[in-house]
Amino acid sequence: MFHGLGFPPASCLFVTERRAAALGAAALALTLSAAATAQPLPPPPPGEIVRETFFGTVVNDPWRHLEQVTNPDIAAWMRDQSDRTRAVLDALPGRPQLLARVGEIENAAPERIFSVERLPGERYLYLKRIPGDNGVRLYKRDGAKGRERMLVDLDPWVEETGRSHAFSFFASSPHGRHLAYGLTESGSEAATMRVMHTGTRADLIAPVDRVDLDSGESGDTGIGWLPDESGLFFNRLAPGSAERPTAERYQWSQVFLHRIGDPDSERVPVFGGPAMPGVRLEAADVPVVFVPPVEWLALAVVVHGTQREFSVYSANLADVLAGRAVWRQVFGPGAKVSGMSLHGEDVYLLTHTNAPRFKVTRTSILKPDIAGAVTVYAPDRGILATIASARDGLYLKVRDGMTSRLLRIAHAPGAAPKEIPLPVAGTFEMINPDGRIPGVFIRLEGWNRAFQYFRYDPRRERWINDGLQPLGAFDTPQDIEVVETQVRSHDGTLVPLSIVHRKGMRLDGGNPTLLQGYGAYGGTDEPSFDPTQLAWLRHGGVNAICHVRGGGVYGREWYDAGRGATKPNTWKDGIACAEHLIAAGYTSPAKLAIFGGSAGGIFVGRAITERPELFAAAVIQVGALDMVRSETTATGSQNISEFGTVKDAAGFRALLEMSAYHHVVDGRRYPATLFIHGVNDARVDVWHSLKMAARMQTASAGLADTRPVLLRLDYDAGHGSGSTREQHWQELADMWSFILWQTGDPAFQP
Repeated sequence: MFHGLGFPPASCLFVTERRAAALGAAALALTLSAAATAQPLPPPPPGEIVRETFFGTVVNDPWRHLEQVTNPDIAAWMRDQSDRTRAVLDALPGRPQLLARVGEIENAAPERIFSVERLPGERYLYLKRIPGDNGVRLYKRDGAKGRERMLVDLDPWVEETGRSHAFSFFASSPHGRHLAYGLTESGSEAATMRVMHTGTRADLIAPVDRVDLDSGESGDTGIGWLPDESGLFFNRLAPGSAERPTAERYQWSQVFLHRIGDPDSERVPVFGGPAMPGVRLEAADVPVVFVPPVEWLALAVVVHGTQREFSVYSANLADVLAGRAVWRQVFGPGAKVSGMSLHGEDVYLLTHTNAPRFKVTRTSILKPDIAGAVTVYAPDRGILATIASARDGLYLKVRDGMTSRLLRIAHAPGAAPKEIPLPVAGTFEMINPDGRIPGVFIRLEGWNRAFQYFRYDPRRERWINDGLQPLGAFDTPQDIEVVETQVRSHDGTLVPLSIVHRKGMRLDGGNPTLLQGYGAYGGTDEPSFDPTQLAWLRHGGVNAICHVRGGGVYGREWYDAGRGATKPNTWKDGIACAEHLIAAGYTSPAKLAIFGGSAGGIFVGRAITERPELFAAAVIQVGALDMVRSETTATGSQNISEFGTVKDAAGFRALLEMSAYHHVVDGRRYPATLFIHGVNDARVDVWHSLKMAARMQTASAGLADTRPVLLRLDYDAGHGSGSTREQHWQELADMWSFILWQTGDPAFQP
C-alpha cells in the first residue's frame, strides 16, 4: 500500500542496399508467418459507448463495460481470450527449450537469498529459495556462517488452500525475540499479519487482517516495535475496506498498537483517521509509527500517496501508550524531504530544497529547526540518492548516471566525507540500516553480475563477503558486455541508454532487441542482472534500458520533466532510443520489441500509438493504459500527485495525453502486442489490459496482415510481487517466445 502502480523528429537512418533487402525479406517472412497462424479471436461482449465531457472535450470510451470483470459475459470472454492466448504461445516450437533453459540457469545457483534483515551480533533474517522450491521460506541465522533455522514455511498454507502464498513483509523486534510477518494469497496483496516467538515459533496474537503493507529489499515494513519488545505499531485498512467503492479501498487507514498478551479487543488506534486533533490528513495518506533512538519519543511518518515527500509528527511515547498523545508536526511535504535517518537526537534529512541534486541536512529531533538545519553534504557531481545512519557514521549513496559511489561521514560536527571504494564494480543498495550496528550492509550487482551481499567493517576499513548469497554458475557471465551511451531526444535533451548484449555481436540490424523503460515516481532503473536473462542474451537477444524522464537518474529536475503535463517526454525519450538502436545497427523495425510494466505501460502504450512503425512487437505487463479512468481504481487517489486529476483542466489534459487507450486509431497497423496481467492485481486493475486489447483488436480488424493482440491472464497472480518461481519462468518464456516469433526467428515460427 506504499507503492503506486513494482512510465519527434526521426533520426537519420543509414541502411545499405544489402541490409535493406535483408530486412525486407525478414519483414515479409514475418508477415507470412503471422498471417498463417492468425486465428479469429472472440469479439468482446457488446456494450454501449460511454461519452463524457471534460472541460469542453468529449471523450469516448467504447469498452467501459469491460471494467465489470465479475459480469458473467465479460468473465467468460476473459477466459476465452486467455485460453486462446495460451494455445497460441504453447504452439511456438522453440518455447519448451527456452523454458527449460530458464530453469536450468536459475537452478544452477545453490540458493537465492532475498529481503535480508540484519540484527546486532551478525544475526540475519531472510527469505530463501533453493532449487526445486516454487516459493520461498523465512529463515533465521545467528552469524553469517552460523546454522540457519527455518521460521516460516508457506507450503502448509498452499496445500491447505490450493492457492499460492507469499510474504508481503516481515519485521523483527529489536532483539530478535519476536517476529511480525504478513502473508498474501494469489498475488492479491491483501495481507494478514501474524506475530510469532522466534524461539518456539508459537503464535503470540490472533491473525490480523487488513494489514496491507509491503516491503522491498530495503527493509521498510511499516511495522514499529516497542524498544522492550512488548508490543508493536502497525497500519491497518479501515473496517469494511473490501466492501467499499473501489476508489476508497485504501483510504483512511490508521496505525494501531497491540501489546503482546493483551486481548484483541484492547488493540487501540494511535494515529490516523479523518478526525485527529492537531493533525490534518487526507484520505489517501498512509501513516506509520515507530520509536527512534530517543526511546521516550514516538514518530509518525505520513506518506502522501505516491508523492516522494513525506511528513513527520512526534509525540511522547508514554502519552502514546496511555492514549493521550499530543502529536506535533516536525515537518510537512513543503520541506521537500524524501529520506530520513536518525542517530541519537540528530536527524539527517535528504531534501531537494534549493538542491535539485539533493542534499543532506542535520537538525535535532527534539528541537527541530528545518529551515536552519545544517547542510552536511551536497554533491558537486552526481545525485545524492539515499542516506543511512550507522553507529559509526552516516553513509551516503551518490549516483552519477549508472555509476554509484559510497561515502561515509563521521557523526562528529564538521566531519568531511570519505569515499569508500566498492568491493567490485556495480551498483548497490544499503540494506536495513541499523544505528546500533557499525558499518553498512549492501546488496551489490551490475548489468552482467548477479547480486551478492557485503558488509563494511569501518574499524578495519574493509569489505567482507560472508557468502550469504553464493554465486551460481551463471551469475558472472564473461561473454556479456554493456554499452553506456546517451541519445538526443526530441527536444535536444541527452537521455542515458544502457545496452546489454553478447560480446562480438554484429551491428548489422539483425538482432532481436528488447527496449525497456519505466519513467515514473522518480525511480531509477539501476544496473541489475537476473541470470535467467542469459536465455535471451545468449540466443542473440539485446536488452536496451532507456532511462527516460519521469525517472530519477539525474535528480529532481529529471523526475519533474516526465510527470503530469510533461509526461510526453517519457515516451518521446523512448522513441528517440528506439531510433538510435536502429540507426546504430543494433536492430531494425522488423527486429525491435518494446517492454514496460505498471506505470511503464504509459511508456510502451504511447510509444506504439505514436510511432507504431518502429516496432515489431510490444509486451505490456500489468500496464496502466486508460489514465482517464485511473482515479476510479483503489490506488487512484494516491497517484494524483504523480499523474494528475480529471477534476481540473490541466490535469485532465495531461491524463488524456498519456492515456494509450484513447490514442488507438481505427485502421492503423500496430505492432503485435502481448498484454500480461494478474487478475488479482490490486494496483493496476486488470481492466486496463482488457480495454486496451479490445480497442487494438477491433481497430486493426480487416487489415490484410493483422498482427496478433493477445491477452495473457493469470488467475493466481496480481501485480507480480507474490508470484512463484514457476509463474516467473512461464512469463519469461512466453514474453521472449512471443517476441522471437514476431521478429522472425525460425525456431519460433508455428
